[in-house]
Amino acid sequence: MYNPINLQTSRLRLRPFVMLDASAVFRYTSDAEFSKYLDYDAPSSEADAIGFLRMVLAGEMGTNLWAIALTNQPEVIGAIQFNIESSEIASLHYEIARWLWGQGLASEAVSAVLDWAKVAYPKIIEIHADAHIANAASRRVLEKFGFKLISIEDDSAYYMQSVSWSNNPDVTD
Repeated sequence: MYNPINLQTSRLRLRPFVMLDASAVFRYTSDAEFSKYLDYDAPSSEADAIGFLRMVLAGEMGTNLWAIALTNQPEVIGAIQFNIESSEIASLHYEIARWLWGQGLASEAVSAVLDWAKVAYPKIIEIHADAHIANAASRRVLEKFGFKLISIEDDSAYYMQSVSWSNNPDVTD
């Protein structure tokens, strides 16, 4: 069932998606500079964004998928997911609207989700993540949190973090 817990940072609210987010999702994912880094097909219309949100709300995209919004604004500006792959392995995925790049928001969202995961999934020992090979900023976010590059295939750089929850750095921008 899709119902992620609300998480809050000083600048961000991580909350469940709702159908009213469709226009905002389409707005940030339809940006050509943003979408060139995606490993999925961005919605090509608001109707596609509605279809995506229907899948999210039905739980077809996993349970730990949050809409990211600024604390003082309701509009979605990104997404972050902590997907459980097995009892000991998870994957992390995130995206932030292009017009907000360079402000440390991805790092802030990742920090909030990893802090939550330490408590929610204490048996996780490995977290996987990937970033487009040309997206240096996204790759830096992963590296700040201790993810190590394990392979490069096609357009993707694959990272892994061996988790020792007590030793994860407290990273802020």
